[in-house]
Amino acid sequence: LGVRTGFRITEILSLKIGDIWQYGQIVSHVHVERKVMKHKKASRTVPLHAEVRSYLREWVRQSLSYGRDFDSPLFW
Repeated sequence: LGVRTGFRITEILSLKIGDIWQYGQIVSHVHVERKVMKHKKASRTVPLHAEVRSYLREWVRQSLSYGRDFDSPLFW
């Protein structure tokens, strides 16, 4: 995810399942809020590569099957 988006690890760890999974599918763009960005100058929205979307789809499905909800961290 970091290689395909350019997000730092703290930005990736700030993501919640609901940031990635909406309306029963993986979003096409992911948004990271300004408050978790280094230097806090601006938030960023980055398109998700098709390969990353495929991996995230499976990860989210497994996470939800373990009882996680949309407010849970994406990576646990």
